[in-house]
Amino acid sequence: MVTVEIPLRPLPKVDVVDGDEVVATSVRRSTRARTLRQPQTTQELDSSEESSFSEPEFVTPKRKGRSKAVGSVGAAVKTPSSTPRRGRKPKNAATVAESRRRPQAPHRYKEQQHSGSVDSTLYGNFLQCSNAVLFRSLFTTTFSDAVLVHGSALTTTVSDWIESYQADNLEALVQLINFLIKACGCPGAITRDAIENNDEIVDLLHDLQNDFDPNANTEYPLVSKNKQFKKFRKNLIEFFDRLVQQGKHSILYDGMFMETLESWIIAMSSSLFRPFRHTAAIVALNIVTSLCNVCQNIQDELNTANRQLATEQKKRRTKNDRESQLSSKADELHNKKITLESYLTDFFDGVFVHRYRDVDPILRTECVKELGNWISRYPDHFMDGTYLRYIGWVLSDKSASTRLEAVKAMTKLYGFESLIGGLRNFTERFKPRILEMSLRESDASVRTATIALITHLSKHGMLEDEDRDALFPLVFQNEPKVRRAVAPFINQSLYDDVINDIIAESQSSFSSDPETKETQEQWVALKTIANFLTKFKDVVSSEGATVDPTEEDSNPDRVIMDGKALEHQSRIIAAVEALWDEMEILRNWKCMEEYLSQDHSSSNTANSTPIDSVFRLSEEEESILLEVFVESLKLSITGKTKFGRFGREIKKVEIDTEARDAISRHLVNSLPTLFAKFSPDANRAAQVVMLPQLMNLDMYNELRMSKAYEALIDELTKIFLKHTDPTVLFRTSETFKHLNGFEGYSSDQALKLKEMEESVISLAREECSRPDLASAELSDDELHVLSASLRRLEQLIRFMDLSQPLEEMKEENSIYELLGRVLERSSLLNEAEDPIINTCLETLYRFILWKCFSVSKEKNASEQVIDDLIKKRDWVVGRCTKLILGDRNANRSVRRMAFLTLANLLWLFTGDITHPSNGEHFAKLAFRCPEDIQEQLARFVEIEIENWEEKISHEQNNDESNEESENEDEESDHHMKRYKFGDSDPVGKHCFMEVIGNFVRMLMLNIFNIKHANIILPHYNRFGPVYDEVVKALIEDTMRVLLVRTSMTSTILGLYLESLQKSFEVHLRNNSAKFPRTMSLARLYSNTTKIGGFYIRDMLEFHKNSIIYIFSKMAGYQRIGNQTNRNAMLQFFKVMKYFSDGLRAKDVSMLLKHLEDTMEENFLAVREGAKEWEPYFAYVKQLDKKSIVNRFEAVVVEKTPKAPRSAENEQENGDEATQEEPDNAMDVDQEASTPAPEEADAQSDDNGENADDIEPRGVKRILDDEDDNSSDEAKRLRVE
Repeated sequence: MVTVEIPLRPLPKVDVVDGDEVVATSVRRSTRARTLRQPQTTQELDSSEESSFSEPEFVTPKRKGRSKAVGSVGAAVKTPSSTPRRGRKPKNAATVAESRRRPQAPHRYKEQQHSGSVDSTLYGNFLQCSNAVLFRSLFTTTFSDAVLVHGSALTTTVSDWIESYQADNLEALVQLINFLIKACGCPGAITRDAIENNDEIVDLLHDLQNDFDPNANTEYPLVSKNKQFKKFRKNLIEFFDRLVQQGKHSILYDGMFMETLESWIIAMSSSLFRPFRHTAAIVALNIVTSLCNVCQNIQDELNTANRQLATEQKKRRTKNDRESQLSSKADELHNKKITLESYLTDFFDGVFVHRYRDVDPILRTECVKELGNWISRYPDHFMDGTYLRYIGWVLSDKSASTRLEAVKAMTKLYGFESLIGGLRNFTERFKPRILEMSLRESDASVRTATIALITHLSKHGMLEDEDRDALFPLVFQNEPKVRRAVAPFINQSLYDDVINDIIAESQSSFSSDPETKETQEQWVALKTIANFLTKFKDVVSSEGATVDPTEEDSNPDRVIMDGKALEHQSRIIAAVEALWDEMEILRNWKCMEEYLSQDHSSSNTANSTPIDSVFRLSEEEESILLEVFVESLKLSITGKTKFGRFGREIKKVEIDTEARDAISRHLVNSLPTLFAKFSPDANRAAQVVMLPQLMNLDMYNELRMSKAYEALIDELTKIFLKHTDPTVLFRTSETFKHLNGFEGYSSDQALKLKEMEESVISLAREECSRPDLASAELSDDELHVLSASLRRLEQLIRFMDLSQPLEEMKEENSIYELLGRVLERSSLLNEAEDPIINTCLETLYRFILWKCFSVSKEKNASEQVIDDLIKKRDWVVGRCTKLILGDRNANRSVRRMAFLTLANLLWLFTGDITHPSNGEHFAKLAFRCPEDIQEQLARFVEIEIENWEEKISHEQNNDESNEESENEDEESDHHMKRYKFGDSDPVGKHCFMEVIGNFVRMLMLNIFNIKHANIILPHYNRFGPVYDEVVKALIEDTMRVLLVRTSMTSTILGLYLESLQKSFEVHLRNNSAKFPRTMSLARLYSNTTKIGGFYIRDMLEFHKNSIIYIFSKMAGYQRIGNQTNRNAMLQFFKVMKYFSDGLRAKDVSMLLKHLEDTMEENFLAVREGAKEWEPYFAYVKQLDKKSIVNRFEAVVVEKTPKAPRSAENEQENGDEATQEEPDNAMDVDQEASTPAPEEADAQSDDNGENADDIEPRGVKRILDDEDDNSSDEAKRLRVE
């Protein structure tokens, strides 16, 4: 039985007792350690493949009482020295045996004596000061100082120590162990007796630990951020590496050096005291790495000696001296190897097996990293399932950094061709987990590293076809890093498994001409890519998250496409960008254009010859390849999209003019062919109409092809007037804008654009001129024609100024008269006509926008022009208001579009255009929204939120109680969140966020009263990260307002309280046991209350109103018999804790009195010791601390009249005194994973201040403390 001190996950929580006593609540160290049942021999471990990789079985003994383990070392650790190794007689063995029979020495350790100018008080001050001089003064040996700063002197230092060891091994070992102790930051030291009596190591370490000041800063050299310790870790590791390397011919095998060092390191690595455990573990792991290097060298020498011996034995039948020498050398090397391998086993069993499941993720990460090094450096010993399985188990670690290191270790191993055979069984055992991490891993870095590992597995033929098919859709995933990571895997899979096979099997279809054959081979690659994208573009990965189309294209005007078409387009763009660097064929746009120009039909025609079936594209493949071609041209000109924080796209600003000119020259000649072939189909036409946007139109003049330019305008006009697809119209209008901006066109070309504009306006006027249009019943054909004509006008006015030709229309046929008739059709409540109504609203807004643009260019615009603009604006505002508020039964999409139009108009006419500097009459354009309209618009937004909340409720795979559970691990929480934010309807999600964003914009611009923010704020952390970013922006704007308008503090705090109450009551309605969203919102608010803009009286009023809210609600629930909600109301005290900064002692007294009075008014009484009242006790305790700290600061001010402190400084000092808590020195049992931010408060509130930890202090007790000594109380707070 091999004892292991670290339990399986979930890891134990920690109770902190008396400063530095750590008692694990679910595992006891020492004799109560958990026991790992393992086979005793290598034969048993290798008895079956499955057992070699099976998880260890842990047995937990029953706990008896609450034992203390103050700084103790796991007593179950078996030190190597307790069992002498066979065949190795320790140096000075008689002396060691005699020392073990002697009684225990009275002084087993001593404080390090200082010499010269070094004061003895340095020991007590060391942990409170990170100055390197103090640290160096603790080292009394030359090599200690060398390790700290002088890495270049390590070789000499090690040589000197080895010489001293050979002269007096015990004294040298004392020096070495004391150095190791000092490297942990411990001021104590040991004596010779400790070396002679290894059985007392555990007690010695306990005594050494007591030298630490429990209230001092526990930063130790290995983790110190002081720049003086920057190279400490490197030098420490290098020192022991050189010690092993220089001792490999002598002291490594004397039975004394390694035995003693091993005993101390293993014992220290199992200590509950983190500096010991961490430092010793790092040293042990790197010593094993050094031993692996020595062992491999010995193995190489042994192999050479055995070969020479075998050769020598074949030469003669009789044994000669050469053969005897080689035989002796081989035996000597074999014995050395056995000795060193026994050390490897001891360190592995004594350190690695315990620490790879340590509660500290840093140690777990170090373990798996070094294990990978051991296997690669000494595979003869470590390339075995007994060791490999540990890497596989760590793949399920809670810490992302640990999982990442495990993946890196595996990737390194798969890079060695010689190790592949030994990894196959391991791969079969853990391949499902590796695939799962590739598909569902929550951490992007770990996921990308795992995908790189998958590429190695594929290269060595360890993946099945179904495994590849599951991974291919990752190229469409919404995380850019994941898309880029899977690109090499896809490139390798397509070429190795598909493209090369097709080329090999179809040689008869290729031309005999080398150049033509090369082109045809490229066609095969392009066809394979098109087939791949066609096959997987609609396959959602098992993770369930693909590219968000609304995020892929940052232009909001582009979100006019059908949802499926938009998502399809975004996926293709994402895939091409990801594969761009990996697949050279994607950068060969000339080959792609030539391939697309071929006739891929299956029937012969008079004008074309069908392509061979090997190269023939299906219709869908041809459409996909056309999209790839367009994106390839874009990337050739602008380069790949760069992504910033959170995967957000950074605008492309650099244009490769040389590439653009080359593409333009080519397209001038090829565009007519592409237009003729692809323009009849809407989906393909949407692609080819974008090609002119990528061109430098000067090429038409440079090549003297003005007629071709006129033909291009004619072709685009033909497409625009023929098609009705929104995407085609949008992109063609965008191309017209590009053509209109070309300064080199002639008057004939300008006339063609003008004729196109007049044709679009004429068609729209003709369809809207029907007098009874407002109420007439239109057929489907009539609606289609009306919709198409208005949509063309709306798309064209987005990019071109049509205000002048629309103004020239007769009064009875003005745009207002015509579009007004269409808007009146909204009263018919025909959902099929909603897109037509929305088109009209967008057209009217664009018309006003162009009018403002033209008027703003006239610095001296007349009053008549301004009045005319105001008249038109008011008409549109009135129509929008009527649609939003007039008929509540109107379709939601129409009301939403009217709201967005009105929001844009309000924004437009409260901006810079109204500034008097633009002209004498421009101030008249300023427009304020009446309060009653604000109320109704706010109600509309509230309804939108309610509708969206209802829509996404069915997407939640887990109920809210599971979502908020503290025991939920990081990965499952990540997956749950992916499904709850409406991702199944990206266009609907975009429309909802458009409403929210515009509403918040009006709040931030002071167009709407800030009080209306209470319908937005309570849903923080509810609708996804985009919504949360909007809320954060609003709160940050509130902070800026408070800096200049402190009179708003009362209003802002009232808004905060109201929104917190709403958020809290949502949880109450859902019967939630915890309130993480409310706590997150409170944390967000608390940041604004620390900027100094809040008056204390306003904050005091906030607390009073909160207390009234809690107790009045409790009384109400008590009257109706709802005890659950009655008790849950006490949780709101947790929220109030975030707003206690700055309260003074007299404020606390007032609040405590208010607590008593409000409870009496509501006939409530505190139940001492009741669990539901714990938040109340915690709140009172925090107020008590604030009172003590402020009283203490008042005393300081009184004693130092020459430097009086302001109220603000007093508050800051009070905060610092409250927050000054020393790190716990013994944190071995802390949780292995850090909770998510939204869970942190729930954990701290529920676990950090239980009833056992809180002294239930009533109001009377707190008031009686007024006579306490302030300095003593402040000192007590610092200790706590």
